[in-house]
This record gives sequence, structure tokens and C-alpha cells, in this order.
Amino acid sequence: MERMNVSFPFLLRATWGILALVLAAPSVILAQHLHLNVGASRPQKGVPLSFINGNVFSTNAAWFLPMPLQTNGLHNGLYRAGSLTLTVLPATPDNGGPDPWRPAPGSRIVAEVVSLEGPPGGEIAFWDSDGVAESDSITFRVPVGATNGTWRFTLSEGDGTPGSDPYGHIHGRYFTTTVPGLYTLGIRAVDVSTSAPDGGPWHGPSPVLQLYLQADATLQYLPNPAGYPSLQFAVEKGRTYVLLFSNGVEPTAWRPIWGPVIGNGTIHSVLVAKPTSETGFYRLLLP
Repeated sequence: MERMNVSFPFLLRATWGILALVLAAPSVILAQHLHLNVGASRPQKGVPLSFINGNVFSTNAAWFLPMPLQTNGLHNGLYRAGSLTLTVLPATPDNGGPDPWRPAPGSRIVAEVVSLEGPPGGEIAFWDSDGVAESDSITFRVPVGATNGTWRFTLSEGDGTPGSDPYGHIHGRYFTTTVPGLYTLGIRAVDVSTSAPDGGPWHGPSPVLQLYLQADATLQYLPNPAGYPSLQFAVEKGRTYVLLFSNGVEPTAWRPIWGPVIGNGTIHSVLVAKPTSETGFYRLLLP
């Protein structure tokens, strides 16, 4: 069926003749600051890097990072994610180490953006920081559809000289996007040092970690010709959600089909009935 695009307060999206809209109060920025830690199983030459707690944040866990719309300041009009910091575990007491999962002394770790999936026309922009002053310009942009990317930003605060601590914990960095929707960001950790005995890096790259980022509140209809279709949407922690359905847009035509449910910070998929007419309406209400 023809895809529709209609303007509506907050957000309105239509897919395959099923009109889905989200009505929400202003998004809430997370107060809790989260850390995604880079390390290695052993601080030795040839051991690959890994995201030590990556299983908590991966798409397999259905976790997502909210990107609320910014209404003032440098990122006004953009959707911004700023509550997740990528860190490198410390090797020396000066930085709180040695951590059991530390990379080798002398390694220098960067994050590499490999891929991006998301809404058509979307892109992720990265704003760097030295931990003191936030950047007032975009460092790089990654378009939806990118694969095998090599966009990088440094995580280690040391210089990678022999024996230096690979530790890094830099705040004030942001990802933004101009288009609302659910994104899947693929990143990996890479050692770019040259201080190993062979003149190269100590560690091999980590496996690619896939993360969900949700810009604003959106509702996606997923058709399934072989079975029941489903609706996919992100539910932020502590917010209450109700899913409504209607065959028309009259105020009295809506009926609840799911919820109220208090969000737990994950992506939800809810099976819905197969359409009995060309057009149906789904409404996700966030009181």
C-alpha cells in the first residue's frame, strides 16, 4: 500500500496503510549517567578488546538510549543523546586501577563507528569534547545505511607511550540527529597504539556492538504476511504507556489494547490483530 506522510503535533507516522501516531508530553532527559566500559580479558599482546559490560547495552538486551528533542541551547531543534559515556578501564592506581579487565599499559583506545541503521534520511552527528569544554561544532556525521565505517573518536586520555595508562573517562560528548526514529548504531573499540614489542598495537579490535538509539517517541508498524503484525516502540524508564486502536480518528473511537504499562527502558514489540480494513489507527499515549 502507499506510504503516507502527514504532519501532526508531536509526531505522526504512517506505514502500509496503518496510521500510527504518538502523543507525548515533553521528553525527560535521563538523570542517571551510564558507562560503557572497554577492556580486555588479559592485558597482554594479541588479546582482543571487548566491551566488558556491553551485554547490558546491546540490541540483544532490547536496551535503548533516549534522544530527547532539545528546545534551547547549542543543540536546539536536534535530538540529543548524552547520558552514555564510553570509558576505558584503568591500569594504574592514579586512575583507580588496576582493574581486572584493564587493557595493556601502552595501549591507546579509540571508538570506531562502523554502521548505522534507522529512518530514511536520518543521520547521526557526533560532537566531541576534551572533558572540560563541549564542542560547538560537529566532528563527523554518519548517514543511515552506512556500513564498514571508520569514523573514530579517542577514548584513552593517555598518549599510548610504553607503560602509559590506557584509561579514559571523558564527559561532554554527544550524538545528535535531525530525524526522529529508532536507530541501530554499530561501534567497536580499536587499539591504535604502536608501543607493543612489534611496533604495533597491543590489542585487536573488539567485536562490533549494536546499540539502539531512540530519537523522540515513535511508533513503527511491522507487517507480517505469514502471521500477526506487530508494533515496535521504545518505553523510557518510569513513564506510563497506553496503546490505543481505532478504525477512525474521532475522539470517541479509540479503545485501549495494551497497558497501562510503566516503561523499563527497553524496546517493546506488541502483536496486534491483522487489519480488517485498508486503514487502521494506532495511538501510543504517554500521559
